[in-house]
Amino acid sequence: MIRKSIALGIPIKPSALILAFALAAGICVAGEPSRPGVDPSSDCGLDYYSQGGVVVDGVAYFTANDYSRLPGVTRTERFPCVVAFDVTTFRKIRSYPFTFTYDSSPLVFQRRDGTWLVIAHEWKQKRTKAVHRDTGKIEWVSEANQPGAYFFGYSLYRRDDGSKLILMACQNGLHALSSETGRDVWWIRRRSTGGITPCVDQASGVIFYQCDGKLLKIRAADGHVLREVDVPTPHRCISWNTVLVDDSFGRFVATRWYGRPEWDSSIRVYDWD
Repeated sequence: MIRKSIALGIPIKPSALILAFALAAGICVAGEPSRPGVDPSSDCGLDYYSQGGVVVDGVAYFTANDYSRLPGVTRTERFPCVVAFDVTTFRKIRSYPFTFTYDSSPLVFQRRDGTWLVIAHEWKQKRTKAVHRDTGKIEWVSEANQPGAYFFGYSLYRRDDGSKLILMACQNGLHALSSETGRDVWWIRRRSTGGITPCVDQASGVIFYQCDGKLLKIRAADGHVLREVDVPTPHRCISWNTVLVDDSFGRFVATRWYGRPEWDSSIRVYDWD
């Protein structure tokens, strides 16, 4: 049942705003600014990368947004759409051969053999691709069954055998990919406007997933739907994160839903059960 509906305000540090602006605008924090052209690049490596990022061991990984460009810039399928840079110096460490990602975060994780992978969603190709973090070599490519540009980012579930389920939500439902091969372990087919990043309760072995008009509680091991709740309007899913709350007040699942127009939205908090 719904316990409460609230409006949330989350403070953002000024330094985070500066970095986000630099990434979105294509401004180099260090080094010479890039110039308009075809598939531009610069020493600092912050050309047209925006919003979705992750930091691992002092290195930030960002994707490229199709719409974060300076006037006159053209980007082709050869543009490396994921970059890694040092968070202290803002100097580029490596770029990765992903093509046409969107405004989402990559994921960096270890496979069972200890290999570090970087994965991102190539929305025009409708697929997830994994590359070796240190060499840039392509390790696996998923099936082309992940449609839609609206994808906010991945989450993961750790399995008993040491591998992981990579959780990817898109217009046709929730995919649980093998971290070792990129193949679907299970797939819950639902219709949705976009992909909300699901939340994982690792200790309990469950996943909470939003799609248009529905909130699902899922058993992670096999994708069995334990509970499915109808959500009243506004109830569209475009992009965002489902949030697991575990504090002194109890255990809850915080959700956001878009309306028409998009700013006619709602935040709803549900009981964990």
